[in-house]
Amino acid sequence: MGIGMNEWLSELEALSKRSDAGHTAEEIAENTGMSTRLVRERLKDVAKMGRLRVGRRSCTTLDGRPYLTPVYTIIGKEGD
Repeated sequence: MGIGMNEWLSELEALSKRSDAGHTAEEIAENTGMSTRLVRERLKDVAKMGRLRVGRRSCTTLDGRPYLTPVYTIIGKEGD
């Protein structure tokens, strides 16, 4: 049986508190032990709940070219 949405949200909230800059889907997958595909599906669900903040982080490709990648942070419920 997989991890439930509430448990996943709690884990991701704790991860979000460790970094104001957010985390990529790949970083979240690595930290939670889930596949990147499942993380992306869950992130869509969290976005529908209005609890997802999306930002951008500058990274560098292997050949040295810069690019922006999306990073995600879980925000508290409305009124929190």
